[in-house]
Amino acid sequence: PARRVYLGLRSGSRRSGLHLRSLPLGEIDHSVLPHQPVVFGEGTDGDRLLAGGWSLPDATGVWTDGDRARLVLELGGDPLIEAVLVLDVVPFVTPEHAELAVDVWALDTHLAHRVFRHDDLEGRFVVRLPPSVRDEKGRTFIDVRIDPPAMPVALVLSPDARRPGPHLRSLTPGASGHS
Repeated sequence: PARRVYLGLRSGSRRSGLHLRSLPLGEIDHSVLPHQPVVFGEGTDGDRLLAGGWSLPDATGVWTDGDRARLVLELGGDPLIEAVLVLDVVPFVTPEHAELAVDVWALDTHLAHRVFRHDDLEGRFVVRLPPSVRDEKGRTFIDVRIDPPAMPVALVLSPDARRPGPHLRSLTPGASGHS
């Protein structure tokens, strides 16, 4: 921990460390309902589905940070029927970083591949979830793999040192053929 005065805070010799605002106890609700969008911006409850590899939510959603990010979902509906996730994303692509490849996996199953290009910013990304990637409660772990994420600081765009890929604004679950 650093001394507060070194951080430009009030003077004093007390060391600063982690300021814990809350600590939820119990199980986190990962449930999502068919055809009900889950929004990921500040002040929404979408962060309950984020398991790792994500930045803090901003006003319009949440960025991946690095080459992998994970979602934990418990899909409502029949776990024996193929489900669909419609992800509303905005990729981090620029003229200097013109392509971003995104693959989606669940367990050891490759579910979807999409290459976002600088001139194609269509943000609808459809992922089909077969019953084999969900347990009896409909729970699954969705792994988003990004190749290659770029750093805005390396592209001389901003001092941001994160490695963003897609910016997730929302996801909408549905049954196959009903998305």
